[in-house]
Amino acid sequence: MARWESRDYRNVNIEVDNNEYVRCSFKDCTFTYMGGPFAFIECEITLSPDKTLNLSIGDAAQRTIQFFQLLASQPHLLKATRGFLELAVLGQGKISNPPRSH
Repeated sequence: MARWESRDYRNVNIEVDNNEYVRCSFKDCTFTYMGGPFAFIECEITLSPDKTLNLSIGDAAQRTIQFFQLLASQPHLLKATRGFLELAVLGQGKISNPPRSH
């Protein structure tokens, strides 16, 4: 994984996958994530008042979002989906990797 330290990024596309950003600042950037490993350590993301956060998501990351959208579209699975997302996003528990099939 490439490591980027103490850099200032403005109005550029940031490739998230396979990069580790340490003490970097990002202003008005677009973040592209495809599902690979990454790290943001002590970084700051800011937006100008007239800007919104731009995310470009594809490959494995997009398929993960589609999977959660499918689960959330099923009323009987909505509560379980919400619970899983709270674990995953808010870090309020541990999520284990599924066993590999042979």
